[in-house]
Amino acid sequence: MNDANDRDLIQKTVEEALGGAAREPWSEAWTVLQGLGFAFVGVAEELGGPGGALADLGAVLAAAGYAGSSVPLVEATALAPWLLSRVGLAHLAQHSIEHSRLPTVTVPRTVRSPLRLSRSGDGWRLSGVWRSLAWAPVATDLVVLASGDDGTRLAMVPVDAVGVSVDAAENLAAEPRGHVHFDATVIASGFVSDPVSEATVDHLLERAALCRSVAMCGALRRVREMTVQYATDRVQFGRPLRAFQAIQQHLADVEGWLRGAQIACAAAVASSDPFAVASAVTWTSRAGREVSRCAHQVHGAIGVTHELDLHRFTRRLLAWSCEHGNEAFWAARTTRLAGSNQPGAAWRS
Repeated sequence: MNDANDRDLIQKTVEEALGGAAREPWSEAWTVLQGLGFAFVGVAEELGGPGGALADLGAVLAAAGYAGSSVPLVEATALAPWLLSRVGLAHLAQHSIEHSRLPTVTVPRTVRSPLRLSRSGDGWRLSGVWRSLAWAPVATDLVVLASGDDGTRLAMVPVDAVGVSVDAAENLAAEPRGHVHFDATVIASGFVSDPVSEATVDHLLERAALCRSVAMCGALRRVREMTVQYATDRVQFGRPLRAFQAIQQHLADVEGWLRGAQIACAAAVASSDPFAVASAVTWTSRAGREVSRCAHQVHGAIGVTHELDLHRFTRRLLAWSCEHGNEAFWAARTTRLAGSNQPGAAWRS
């Protein structure tokens, strides 16, 4: 999996395979991905994955977004194994994959976490609340960043550990989210890392937001197709909707936002440059809102009914665009990064 043709094949294969499971429970779609061998694309072979680059995982993320499947690819595949191996807990990542565990990951926006980790004999105690954690109600393990007297550390906690409770919730797209409570939860020292750097926390946030944006590109493409098809098929006043200038403007706006998101995300995945990532997330977050608005303007009231699938994708776009920081957060981050470069470097990039 080392060129564009391979990734196109991956994307088409996953889109076709998940198409039949799009309305099924998330576990059905996850089982399909596991059967294809694509559930852990991008995870290093020494951790139990098939290997591959972030771009290969991006093809699967975009395909899942296009198919409308809710699967924990970002948390269980893109984040948990990468983060555990980065902080010296690779053996936990390997064990998780080998035993088909389902981890989810807290992604703080700064190195200071709302969770508190303190020494307790030979181990540790974890306290605090993390709100709206993705996939928490169905996860088997929680990979959390928690702050202590000597800095922020990473800990891995089974969701059924004593002192852990999850209040189940959903996001706008009806995907599992949960408020996780840690009440002096005891953690063995082998499940806690050394202090992590601020750079690692920043990289985690960037990786999480970029992967979500890549998935949004798939959903954006599906919304574009549905909107163009509806504007072609629907006849009003004796003409297809797409023959009206106002509708043509909406379709042009959808295409522009989609292409911009695809180009920005591809550049960010290829470079992993913080400025490129922040720019891509900012554009894609805005694109999610603008494309949803244009699509529903074209469809009218029928776009929010169960007769059409449009709302299943636009609700995902709106929900995903606010996770790991909204458009305003990433626009401010882009500005700071541009200012820290040499004069003119941002524009040349």
